[in-house]
Amino acid sequence: MKHLLAIAVLIFGCLSAIPAIAGDLIVSRMAVKDLTGTLTIDDITKSEATAFKSALIIHIGESVHWVRLRVRAPDENGKVVLFIRPTYINNITLYQADPTAPNGWKTRTTGNIHPFSERDRPKISLGFLIDVASPEETVYLRIEGERHAVLNVEALTPAEADQKDYDRDLLIVFFVTSMATLFLWSIHAYILDRQKVFALFAFHQLVYTLFGIATVGYLAPFNSAEHPWLVDFITGVMYLSIGPTVLFFCHELIKPYDPPRYIIWGLRAILSIFALDYVLLATEYHPIAYSINSINLKFLLLYLVVTSFLLRKEHSPRRSTIQFMLLFIFINNTAFWIPAYLFPNNQILKWSSIQVLFVDGFLIALLFAVVSFVRAREVRREAHEATQAVMAINRTLLEEKELKNQAETAARTDYLTGLFNRRHFFELAQRELDRSIRYQRLFTLLMIDIDHFKSINDTWGHAFGDTVLRTVANIINDTLRNVDLFGRTGGEEFAAVIVETEESESIDIAQRLREGVEMCSAFAPDGTEVRVTISIGITHLRGREIEFDLVMDEADQAMYSAKKTGRNRIMVNA
Repeated sequence: MKHLLAIAVLIFGCLSAIPAIAGDLIVSRMAVKDLTGTLTIDDITKSEATAFKSALIIHIGESVHWVRLRVRAPDENGKVVLFIRPTYINNITLYQADPTAPNGWKTRTTGNIHPFSERDRPKISLGFLIDVASPEETVYLRIEGERHAVLNVEALTPAEADQKDYDRDLLIVFFVTSMATLFLWSIHAYILDRQKVFALFAFHQLVYTLFGIATVGYLAPFNSAEHPWLVDFITGVMYLSIGPTVLFFCHELIKPYDPPRYIIWGLRAILSIFALDYVLLATEYHPIAYSINSINLKFLLLYLVVTSFLLRKEHSPRRSTIQFMLLFIFINNTAFWIPAYLFPNNQILKWSSIQVLFVDGFLIALLFAVVSFVRAREVRREAHEATQAVMAINRTLLEEKELKNQAETAARTDYLTGLFNRRHFFELAQRELDRSIRYQRLFTLLMIDIDHFKSINDTWGHAFGDTVLRTVANIINDTLRNVDLFGRTGGEEFAAVIVETEESESIDIAQRLREGVEMCSAFAPDGTEVRVTISIGITHLRGREIEFDLVMDEADQAMYSAKKTGRNRIMVNA
């Protein structure tokens, strides 16, 4: 944004530069209104005319104006350019006395409905290149137009006219560059933030830039004899589109401030009038469309100022900023355009209509860009805060989930060995027993007990006893398969379910468990090597439909039988 402000200062300085004053060769200017459009050149030469200085206002609905110019011959070669502004005048006919012509007048035409190739000077500006007989000569211009215009005609030398065209081209370059910069910035901002206000701002920039290019004549090279009104029509469409784009942008801008409902209804009513202008333009009621659009646009700016003071909520940017922006735009528009029509000859600022058009459009665009940037920055800040809040919530949820998982794990895990505890093991074993019975699968239950464990505790203490428990649990757990179930069911007792395994193979597994424990020694705190053994009781399902408690009793009985018969052995339930 700071780069945009720097560009604004540069552009404003260039546009504010006072244009070089050329040596106007016009001695006097006189005007005659031809309200019916039927007067001839002979009628005009005999009519009374009204003198004017440098500018003449042409109002909508006044079909034809005649201008009589008394032009002084230049010091050299007698060539003079009649430099005519604005460039959107539809038709201008030059009448210059010529005794050799059939009616005594030589005529030429120009205007924005005439092909560019037919102009006297291949320039964007309108005008005629004439020879002026010394010392002075009188020429006449017949002017037809459909829009308001502040007519300005100067008689310049060709070099001076070329300089004015150069200055004009320079202004166009600055205007298009600055407006295109804001347009591209708004597109970039929309891609990043996806905020509708940026899209509407970009649309306004596009419309106003095209209007600026068209209204100063830079679409003239595209005009043709086959479609003489095409460029004028495009210019008219762009002109009628400025108001709706401003309305759409400001409507989107003020929505978060909760404007009263009747304000929104008013904006819709204004929009419907803009829509009517398009209908009038399409049905070729051009003067009426332009007149209504001009009034409606001025009213819209005033309406938006009033609206800014009726907003009911605070938002970013602050309401005072919105009020200042809209009030500044209204005052700026009034200060530039009203004096141009009330006092056309009082050029205090010495700004051309092109400079007024460009500065007015650029200031509006810059203010729109600033408030859009502030809005986007606030939205990004809110989005960042919302993201941080969501992340905090997610962290809390993850922590709660972790605590829950830990609690669930603790509820089903033996704290000492990390194996399934008695309750959870029984749940899993019951589920596996039910599945085996339903699908006629093999099922084997092992009950395992550490031999002489009480003696170990009494001799070397409970801490060493815990070490023995963990050692035995790890050996058995490493020996069993992943599909098998294993848990601690009591003090020194363990249980295992051997899944879908033949009886002989399950006995071999039990044997490997017993041998694995027997081969491992534990060292007491005093360094004594302690040999640990286990006794295992085995029971098989063998296709029976039996409760798990009974299976447990069978395996228990087998285990106690193993202990009674000498320990460190396995015993299978008969």
